[in-house]
Amino acid sequence: LLYIAQDIQNMGPLWVYWCFVMQRYCGSLLPSVKSKKHPETCLANCIRDLAQNSHIKLIYQLHD
Repeated sequence: LLYIAQDIQNMGPLWVYWCFVMQRYCGSLLPSVKSKKHPETCLANCIRDLAQNSHIKLIYQLHD
């Protein structure tokens, strides 16, 4: 963690370049992969389902 201060000085705020958010998102998709032959189809279906659920929540003003 000692390098973080130097990285902030060199590259700016963490949210600009830190990959933790994307890594966490990819990690949440991993359990949806059920097929070794076509993992991309499983991922596409999972992402589609997440988008549909978000859209339904938005349309009907539902909250978690």
